[in-house]
Amino acid sequence: APASPPVPLGRPDLIWLPRFASNHSLLAVAAAAQPYFDAGMLHMAGFNREEARRAFEAAVAAAPRCAMCHWGVAYACGPTAGEPSSADAATARREAALAHSLVGSPRGSLEAALIAAMALRHPPVSWSVDHNGEEAGFRAYAGALDAARKERWVGGGGLSVAERAELDVHYAEALLCLA
Repeated sequence: APASPPVPLGRPDLIWLPRFASNHSLLAVAAAAQPYFDAGMLHMAGFNREEARRAFEAAVAAAPRCAMCHWGVAYACGPTAGEPSSADAATARREAALAHSLVGSPRGSLEAALIAAMALRHPPVSWSVDHNGEEAGFRAYAGALDAARKERWVGGGGLSVAERAELDVHYAEALLCLA
């Protein structure tokens, strides 16, 4: 069946989300920001970082205290498997730090694991003075995701199967970026 026409999300000049898009409701995202967050995740899955960043920024505008929305902006800033260096390292560092300061999820939650790892992916400027510093931050990010995966898969960790799968996807992406 052909795809449904896109549905505008309040700001049609900014983000378009197809009707069949997935909902990342397993992540703690403010209700006002959820459609924009979902759009950002969909664009990241489609390797469209620019649109993903715009969607995550719209999510932050809708819910400025939503830690996962700030995480999304940092996530969209890269690096990715297709673009091995961060397009906007300063924004990524700022948003990762904001997400880390705002996280209200209990330790051991999926959100806390993703946000803690993102703080390592975009380390302070003192770590990222050259490409080697950026790679070191990304290795620390992958290591944090792997540790969270092992803790949650082996020990159960209280995560649902869907939450564990989400964590696995981010870890697999991290490995692709290091390849």
